[in-house]
Amino acid sequence: MSVLQKIGTFFRSAAADISQILQFPFVSQLIGMIPGPAGAVAKIVTLDLGYFAGLVSTAEVMFPAVAGQPTGSQKLNAVMPFAQQAILTWAKANLPGHSKLTVAADVFAQHVANFISAFVQILNDFGV
Repeated sequence: MSVLQKIGTFFRSAAADISQILQFPFVSQLIGMIPGPAGAVAKIVTLDLGYFAGLVSTAEVMFPAVAGQPTGSQKLNAVMPFAQQAILTWAKANLPGHSKLTVAADVFAQHVANFISAFVQILNDFGV
């Protein structure tokens, strides 16, 4: 095989890999943001995280701090169905061909619970 044939083979292979990666909308969005200011990328992340902050805030309002204050697990249980649906919806929109769960529903639920719990801890880091 000549050098030009090797180069052509490489570029055909690389082009296929790149086009496969760009099928993920969130990747193409990020790539489109690279030349722009870092604030544009932060805006996308802010919108996504803002939804989860809203869920957590809603749970806080649903269970006001009174005598017999509900535990964090009760608040988490109130948020879980909405958080799971939001993540599933995000996956369908942003992970074409990979939006079906490859784990049992209870494992996915635990991962979402871990995510929400960590997010609440991050909010607490800021005194929220």
